[in-house]
Amino acid sequence: MDAEQETRGRGRAGIIHAVQSPLGFFTLAVLIVEVVLGVLASRATGWDYSVLLGGMIIFMFALVAFVGTIVVRHPELLLGVEAAAAHRHAVLSEQLQRVNDEARALRQATESAQALASHREEENTELRKLNSQLTARLARLDSLTNGLWAVLHHSHSVALTVIYKELGAEADQSIRNEILSVLGTLIDEKRVERDPMNPGYYRAVKP
Repeated sequence: MDAEQETRGRGRAGIIHAVQSPLGFFTLAVLIVEVVLGVLASRATGWDYSVLLGGMIIFMFALVAFVGTIVVRHPELLLGVEAAAAHRHAVLSEQLQRVNDEARALRQATESAQALASHREEENTELRKLNSQLTARLARLDSLTNGLWAVLHHSHSVALTVIYKELGAEADQSIRNEILSVLGTLIDEKRVERDPMNPGYYRAVKP
């Protein structure tokens, strides 16, 4: 008797342990209802038997429809406790990985944008420096041109050495080169010409 009770207890414990998910619970419920209806149907006759048999069939179809609805709308409910936890862990891990990938991509895009901005700032700095140098050179050439015109208009014909002296270029080769460049430009523009009677002399062309 004790052995039989122990066996039944183990059987019940095994059944309870097996019911770890809603699907297992529904299965157990169907089995219990089917057994109860089956026992009642075996003892019923006539109209009662038909009602019990129809109830068994309707109950089975209703349960199948209910479980099917759960499968479509909430499939995770059919998993066991451990399986559901593993499923949630997998979903969370996937979401975390996706967030990490998006964060990594955003960080790389930010670093690329910062590098591009830094590169453009360096280019802008170089352009501003070059523009400043060009502006200073143009101002220097304008100053030399104005000074040269003043010297040329001071006399009918002026020696190049006098031009150097008047413009303060006697000891500065770079300024003398700039003066020669300005003279060359003015000669090309027919505004200044060499004095054919005095080599090394220049004079302004009269309009």
